[in-house]
Amino acid sequence: MAKVAGVKTENSGLTRGLMVVSEIADSRTPLRFADLQASLDVPKATLHRLLGSLQTEGMVRFNEGSQTYSVGYRLLELANQAWKQSDVRELAYSSMLDLAEVTGESVQLAVLVDTNAVYLSQVESEQSVRYSVSVGDKSPVYCSGVGKAMLAALPLDQQREFVGSIEFKRYTQQTITSPVLLLRQLKEISKCGFAFDTEEHQHGIRCVAAAIVDTAGLPVAAISVTAPTFRVTDSDFEDWGKRVAKAAQTIAQRLQPETKLSVEVK
Repeated sequence: MAKVAGVKTENSGLTRGLMVVSEIADSRTPLRFADLQASLDVPKATLHRLLGSLQTEGMVRFNEGSQTYSVGYRLLELANQAWKQSDVRELAYSSMLDLAEVTGESVQLAVLVDTNAVYLSQVESEQSVRYSVSVGDKSPVYCSGVGKAMLAALPLDQQREFVGSIEFKRYTQQTITSPVLLLRQLKEISKCGFAFDTEEHQHGIRCVAAAIVDTAGLPVAAISVTAPTFRVTDSDFEDWGKRVAKAAQTIAQRLQPETKLSVEVK
């Protein structure tokens, strides 16, 4: 963390407030006061004060019935504004529309954040049965097409370090839970230029994706086509993979000569 003269960043109220917000946002379920205190090791009085301030600003919400805290609407508004200001989202939109029209399926745009692919945008299919995500939804990198596409675009040493940091969880019988198998698949993705998700995260859902890279060849984002398994064949996905890879290249060219959205890899 960068230090500013005269400011004790590690103990500042702002830093502690951000820690509280991050803890709540990262949780899959709303958190109780005791949960937050145990996780953050913050004095009770300090935590009460921080939560009160965050509630006032709309950053967190408190549910009286369950006595739990969750992300506030103001924080969601700020996140949405951040996505809207992203160059890659604007520059990808026309290509996403083209893919959705050709395939008839939903098209997503995602970025890499920690060990998740986080969705920035979507062009939703008009089919009655379709796959859909919301802005800010997450998928684990190792069992999502967009995640694996971005991992495959990283230099080999970063790939290995990244894969070594993953805590694998099995979501379906198709989920890859072996670092060795994942690295092997990433090598194949690098060769063909696009990645598949064959019901690895959700039953009945298949996806094909490709990474959007910057001028240094590093992943900035990924674009994908996702559809119900029953509606598509292997040959469909081979064709869509080539189309997605071409769309990713087109978007990458639009991002040049300067890419303003970088990838966060930890």
